[in-house]
Parts: sequence; structure tokens; C-alpha cells
Amino acid sequence: KEYAAGVMKGVLDWTDEEVVSTDFTTCKASSIFDVGAGISLTDTFVKLVSWYDNEWGYSNRLVDLACHMAKVDGVVPTPATIQSIKAREIFDSRGNPTVEVDLITEQHMFRAAVPSGASTGIYEALELRDGDKGRLLGKGVLKAVKNVNEIIA
Repeated sequence: KEYAAGVMKGVLDWTDEEVVSTDFTTCKASSIFDVGAGISLTDTFVKLVSWYDNEWGYSNRLVDLACHMAKVDGVVPTPATIQSIKAREIFDSRGNPTVEVDLITEQHMFRAAVPSGASTGIYEALELRDGDKGRLLGKGVLKAVKNVNEIIA
């Protein structure tokens, strides 16, 4: 709790509520420690549970990295206003459809592709797939693209 409120604020968080994975949709923290979900297997071996929103948390860490690089390079830009956001469907390194987004400010264009989750555990973030078996075996992400282009943008 101390680190979540201090040096790890925005990256690490915690909860003591009963939660499910959808409670963390658009949560910017990379890891949310679940106080009540851990299991003590022995006196010296403990399993901990941490929640996350794969795409949102990852995207926030990319922004953090870009800001850190700017500070290290001594080029800290003035805060920018988003001019436009445009998403499209692309194929990731495994050949799976995923989302790529261009974010444009007054001075820069940023591009990020969302890694397609390979993990399938019960605690994984859910992916929004189209489900149309006649197109890309149901793995298309046009619904997610539409959400970015029409709701977020």
C-alpha cells in the first residue's frame, strides 16, 4: 500500500474488495494487488493475485516510457492537446488481428499497436473480438476499432 501511494503510484495499486477482471477495464495501473485473493500454501510459500487491464495498462506504460526518455534526453515537450485519434485493424507478429492507433497532437504523431494476448488464464484481461466466423476465423477486432474511433476519439 505504501508503494502504491508513493514511488509506484499509477503503476502499482491494490484492492481489498471482491473483484473480477472486468472491474479493471481502463485501469491505468500495470498491477493491482488483490489483498483478499492470496493463498498461503505453507508457512514460507504464498501465492499472490494481481489484476490488470492488458491493453490499457500497457499503453500507459508506453506513455510513461516516452516521458522518461524525453526527460533523459533533456527534451521535455510542453503538454500537448490531442488533435485526433484513429484506430485500424492490423496483424500482430503471430498473424492475429489486433488494434493499432495513431494519436496526433499539434506537433507529433504517436503510433501504438496492442499486443494480442497469448495467455488464456482465468485472470487474463478479455479481448474484444468480433466473433464473425466468416471473417478472420472470428478473431477480427473491428468492434474494438469502432470503439476507439467513435467513442474514445
